[in-house]
Amino acid sequence: MKFNEQKQELATEKQFELYKIALETRNFEISLFWQRSNYFLILNTALSIGFFRLNTDSWYAIMISTIGIIVSFFWLRVNLGGKFWQTRWEEKIKVLENKIFPNINFFASGKEIKSDVKNNLNKKSWCDFYNRKVDKEILKKYSVSRTMIDLSVVFILSWCILFIIHVYQKACFFGFV
Repeated sequence: MKFNEQKQELATEKQFELYKIALETRNFEISLFWQRSNYFLILNTALSIGFFRLNTDSWYAIMISTIGIIVSFFWLRVNLGGKFWQTRWEEKIKVLENKIFPNINFFASGKEIKSDVKNNLNKKSWCDFYNRKVDKEILKKYSVSRTMIDLSVVFILSWCILFIIHVYQKACFFGFV
């Protein structure tokens, strides 16, 4: 084997090792994203249960809604940070994939992936109209992690509304409004 061929083979092996590391790190980041999101979702659920079990005249409602706003804001920030790192590693995987496996396109080619999914979805069933509508939505390729980010924003807004309602009720009770 010639020196240049050995050098090329060694470079390819190193790139493959980097690809494996990037893929493992991406998967790890996704796992962390969901673990963190579950933690914040459970915490928000507990706060919600506590909030709605309270008497509506309670000052604790304002305190719990304030904590809910803060917790949800932290949840949003943690989600955004996790999505940042997940996206970073996916981009590294695309670059390495194009170098090492130019014809595979697991991450690099959106059109090919969409075509694979579309071919798998086109199955006939008893409720064809409904399936066509669902398949059309699937092909829009919604991001699961983006949906969780959106959910954290919904919690922030919900806690803010509950906070405002209870502050307004207290203000009315004391004659400020």
